[in-house]
Amino acid sequence: MSNCAECGGTCKKAVLGGEDGVLIYKYYAENDTVEHYARYDLCCDECTECGEYSAAKLCDRAEGGSLAALAEILDGEGYAYEVCPECGGRLIRDMAGMGSAGNLLKKFAEKEFPYSFALFDLCADCGRISDVHEKLMGV
Repeated sequence: MSNCAECGGTCKKAVLGGEDGVLIYKYYAENDTVEHYARYDLCCDECTECGEYSAAKLCDRAEGGSLAALAEILDGEGYAYEVCPECGGRLIRDMAGMGSAGNLLKKFAEKEFPYSFALFDLCADCGRISDVHEKLMGV
């Protein structure tokens, strides 16, 4: 549990995206493909007093995706991480959510674009999601 940034009330973890979680991929711009897909939980903190939500984060899912496992795969590819501005951890550029995952990412980033294919940056250490934007395949 944490404290709400708006009212100081108590927050609880809220899992978004239903019981199936969200399907997330790593997007590769050089060949316009997605790989290394897994199901994760899209979660945030919800204040029990004022109802405000914190920024959404990607969380490990039991019998599904693991941020540590994703980082291990990318390490094996020689991926060059950037630095997360929130925790100083390993920032992965160009992760992708399509369909319901893309729509949830757009909603929580308060972005408006017509298609449900959203690219975003992800911290492999704290799960922070940032820079949600639209991507059209093949464009």
